[in-house]
Amino acid sequence: MAKSSQAWKDLEREVARRLGGQRNLKRSFNWAIEDDDVTVGDFPWKIDCKYRTRPWKHHAMVVECKRKYCRDGETAILVTKNKGERGAYVTMSLDDFAGIVVALRALKAGADGESHDRESQEDS
Repeated sequence: MAKSSQAWKDLEREVARRLGGQRNLKRSFNWAIEDDDVTVGDFPWKIDCKYRTRPWKHHAMVVECKRKYCRDGETAILVTKNKGERGAYVTMSLDDFAGIVVALRALKAGADGESHDRESQEDS
């Protein structure tokens, strides 16, 4: 088991690897303020990774959702909202989210290819 000082770095590395991004190496004394933990260049996301030794309650809720409702190939997604707040939040496993990122990249590549094909046909 990794020490917690190493464990959060390992989490950042895993997130960067799984999402096709890069871990931002912080060099200044106020690194937590100046930059996010992981950047995924082809998406406008700011990713902050949090590691803790005590279980997160919402993780257990996602696992329970998966156990109760999901069959093979289905994705458990937890949507939560606090009373009085605008908007809601989505929680899902990193595996499932990474799969969505792969699918988005494939769609984008297909759309870029179709756009390029149309431009080539118009030039003809």
